[in-house]
Order: sequence, then C-alpha cells, then structure tokens
Amino acid sequence: MAHSIHSFGLTALLLSAHCISSTSALIASPVSSDQLSLAQAHAAPPASRLSRKARHAHIGQSIGTGQSDSEQYYMAKLRARHPLVSAAVLQPMPALHKRQHATTTKRKKSAKTSAASSAAAVPSATSGTASGSTTVLVAATGTTVALQGTLPTAGATPTGLGSNAPALPAVTIVPSQWPALDVLPSLNSTQVQGWLAEIDFTKVPNIAPNGIGGCANTSYNAQAIANAGSSGNCWWTCGGCTRAEDETACDNKGDWGLSYDDGPSPYTPKLLNFLDANKIKSTFFVVGSRAISRPELLQYEHMDSHQLSVHTWSHPPLTTLSNEGIVAELGWSRQAIKEITGVSPNTMRPPYGDIDDRVRAIASQMGMTPIIWTTADGHDFDTEDWQIGVNGITEQTVANNFRNIISAAGSLTDGFIVLEHDLYPTAVDLAVNIVLPEAMNASLSMQPIVQCLGGTLADAYIETASNTTTSSSTSSGTTSGAAASASSASDNFKGVTKSGDASSHTQPTKLMLASVALFLAAFA
Repeated sequence: MAHSIHSFGLTALLLSAHCISSTSALIASPVSSDQLSLAQAHAAPPASRLSRKARHAHIGQSIGTGQSDSEQYYMAKLRARHPLVSAAVLQPMPALHKRQHATTTKRKKSAKTSAASSAAAVPSATSGTASGSTTVLVAATGTTVALQGTLPTAGATPTGLGSNAPALPAVTIVPSQWPALDVLPSLNSTQVQGWLAEIDFTKVPNIAPNGIGGCANTSYNAQAIANAGSSGNCWWTCGGCTRAEDETACDNKGDWGLSYDDGPSPYTPKLLNFLDANKIKSTFFVVGSRAISRPELLQYEHMDSHQLSVHTWSHPPLTTLSNEGIVAELGWSRQAIKEITGVSPNTMRPPYGDIDDRVRAIASQMGMTPIIWTTADGHDFDTEDWQIGVNGITEQTVANNFRNIISAAGSLTDGFIVLEHDLYPTAVDLAVNIVLPEAMNASLSMQPIVQCLGGTLADAYIETASNTTTSSSTSSGTTSGAAASASSASDNFKGVTKSGDASSHTQPTKLMLASVALFLAAFA
C-alpha cells in the first residue's frame, strides 16, 4: 500500500509539549487561592514546581467535559490572562525551587524479567473526542533541518523486533478523530471508557489528587507532603521517592540510557541526523499530541531502531489528575504511537517525573513500567536543557551540568539515565555540539534504555515482547482514529513485569513545571 502521511498541526502554530502541560492538566482537586496565584505567576519567567499526592478519585472530574467546576474556573482565569494569539507558542517554565527533601539512597538494581501480562487495552483505532471538529488543521510539516535519512514506506518491516513484528502502517491523521492537541482528553469517549473498564480500581491506592505547586504549595498539599516517602505514598516529586518497579539507572557501569522527551518536534531531524551519522540509538519519550502532528518523524525513529515510550497525550503532572484523567493521558499517547508505528510501548515516563503510588498502580494496570532519570550522591542527572533562556540558565550552564553528570557517573557502580529534550532548538544544538560528542570522547556506551536494562528492542513493545502479533497489529494501518475500536483489551495492554526487591529508594531530584508564557516564535 502506497505510503501516505498527512501531518497536521494547530491552526497557527503547534503548542509546545510543555506549554499547557501543567495548566491544561485538569486538576481534580479544588483550586485554592495559593494554586491560582501560582497559575497566574506563569506569565513571568520564574516558575513553580509541582508536587502531588494521589488518592483514588473515581469521580473527581465531570465525565462529560473532563473538568470539575473548579477546574473550569481555573482554566477560564488562565485563558483570560494568557489568550492564545496567532503566531504564539507556549514555552515551558523552569523549576521554582529545588527538591526539599534531598536524601540520597543509592539505587540497587532489582532483577528484571520481560513478560507479557494482560491488562487494559487500547483499541486498534480511535474515534474522535474533539467535539464536532471536521476541519483539517493547517499542515505542520516544516522543519528547521532536513532529515538526511529516507522516510520509510508503508509495509516496511522494522529490524530487531523479531519475525512477527508488525509492518509499518500507512497513516492518515484525521484531527477530528483524535483529542484536541495539548489538553486533557475527554473522559467520556468510547476509548477512555473502554480502558477504564479493563482496570481493577480495587488495586489502585485510595490517594487523592494533589493540587498544583507541589512541595511549594505547603497549604493545599500539606497532608500530601507529610505523607510523602517510602513508608507512605512514594511521591517522586516531593522527596525523590522511587519504588522497585521504577527504572532509574542502567545495569552496567559506563552504560548511558540515552533519552529525549517531548518530541517529535521541528528540531528532531537535526538530532536524528547526528545519531544516524554516529550509529547511536536512543529512547524517545513521545507526547501523543506531537506524534499525530509529525507522524513521519515518529515512523522514522521507529524504523531506525530507536525505542519509543509513552510520555502522555498533553504533558500534565499526572498526580494532579483523577484516575480517569491518568488513564486517558497514558492511553491516548500509546494509541497514537500504535496507530503510527504498529507497536504499543510497555514503558512510560511521567512528565516532570511526577509519579506516586496511585499513578504507578494505574500505569501497571495498563502494562507500563515507569522510567525516570538517575539521581545519586546529590546529583540529579537532568541537563536542564529545557530551561535555557529562563532564570539565568544559559547554554554554558547546561554544558556544565552535563560535565558534572559525567563526573558523577564515574563514581557510580551502575549505569545511568539522563534527561534531555528534543523539543527546543537550543537543546538539540547543545546535544549535537557538546553533549553527545563529549560523551563519545568519554567512551560511554550510549544506548536505548531497554537495552541498558539488559533487554532487546523487541522487549519494549507489547506486540513483540512475546514475539506474537495480533490481528489489530497487522491491519491495513490506515489511521483514521476510528477503524478498529473492538480490538482486544488484553491484546493491546500487555506489559513488561519485573521481579526483585520490593523495597523503595529515595533520591534527590528536580521537577519542572510548565508555564503559559507566550513565546513569539514559529514552531511549525
């Protein structure tokens, strides 16, 4: 079938993946005056960190709109203060303060096994949640750098995934059949309701969603902060707590789990060109809204043997969402990846690292293993490339951060995972001009995270981890978003399970909170 990709974006310019992430992440808890003041502060370059604790909130949002009354009020206030204008792009805001509880515990790797376990399903195609939208959005195919490799064609077979790997689908994105870009998807769609039906919520801890502001919001989040920790609710954002099921480091010393968040973007081709030229493979944590905006780049990454992983649909802090909102965010991102590439990732990275025991339980039910970046011995392996130009962070700051990471890595007994981004031109420039060349000179072994954890690329996807292919995986691949909603839940939400130490680890880390600062720069 002839390769056909129609890539569409927002009517003027794409919204940045960090743009509305913390503001359009629909908060399931009431909006306090502290929260509103934090939200209003987004107009200026300073930023706030967010914290969150979660409780089982099955009715925290109105099913019809996905928003409670307080959420609608909150969003209305934000939109009044920051109206979207033509040629405006929303940029991220940096973290407001460092992690308050910076206790360090060295991560001890637990044994990992790759197994396909049945859980909630993503239908093979989707019907729209964008209300009544039938108008095709303006094409957003422009890139700042041409991709030097050849785009794959429909029907091509990926390498390294086994003989039964799904062939690459032919893709046509119909925007009206997908959720609106960069906002929490509707909770009453057939897809979300189907995914919810597959989850056993008796296995999800009864933890309430947090308010925005994280550890800084000591009034609204006071109880959540008090409960944070390995003996209570293991909330990464406030204290750096991780559980045994979280992947935070590579198995072997000198191994670097290379990863980039928030794409694909107009600047991703420049990064891919460098990786190709130097035969380096990475993990890309994909935002669903970006995936359907640039499906050709996602297909290229997949066929070029990079690992793809879920990074939500609209990049919200997950602990601020209701259970339904978390399911919608993870489900739609994975659905977008599957429709475009034919495979469903069994891993996820929570935006801002914002995860707790409730989010973990839901991700586990959906067959997804959390992956966070390394923190050890007081070092946070975050280059801060997402902050360049804000709060005094410069390219030199990021370069120094990277060199500090390399220095700290020398004292580790394990390998490490670093947080970088392919969403911004400055971040990509730093990657290809400083970070990657210096890492190569340091003789570090850069590789996809699934491989630095001792697995193969086939272990990264539901369809190939068990070396079987479902009928939905081998369909024609025409991505209308609505063609095969009856595909099996158990087929589509199988994931990698892990065995080993069930204890938790706490590590100091940083969290960024997205802003709605307007940024007049072309993204398409």
